Amino acid sequence: STAVTSVSPITPDTIAVFGRIDVARSVQPGEKFFLLFSGKQENDKYLHIWKKTMPAPVESGLIKITADEVDDVEPLIGRDGRQVFFSSNRWGNRFSLWRSNTTGIGGVTKIVGTDVGHDRRVDISPSGKKLLFTAITFKKRDAETVEEAMMWVVNQDGTDLTQLRLGNNPRWSPDG
Repeated sequence: STAVTSVSPITPDTIAVFGRIDVARSVQPGEKFFLLFSGKQENDKYLHIWKKTMPAPVESGLIKITADEVDDVEPLIGRDGRQVFFSSNRWGNRFSLWRSNTTGIGGVTKIVGTDVGHDRRVDISPSGKKLLFTAITFKKRDAETVEEAMMWVVNQDGTDLTQLRLGNNPRWSPDG
């Protein structure tokens, strides 16, 4: 199960970062803002979600939010600054959407899995109530393997899953 792990004195330069880095104003007392990213340490087999509190000295303020023997990638901070949404292969070989607290306390919750591909690249609606994401499949075309991406939308609680259209890296417009 997921556990918060304070990793000081490990520094950010000892973690290989994977994919995007998300930045948010903190809602925690004493923190101005923080970074969320997916990465792994030198001898780690899996990618985990990390939080780096700012401002803080390089050698402190670094917390491992997820620590299970799975890959957790592409974190996105919720509109309220208290939740992180990410993709994980926790249930088999396909990625699905998950949620955790930015403190790392309380474990992780599965939001949804389309069962048609790897559910990735999540974005949050301006209202914070819906998630837009891509389900990625890989298909053979002639001698090549080609990525095909379909956009989906779902309520934050995993209800009302709706397939939209072909597309990749979806983003909400500012007005929703």
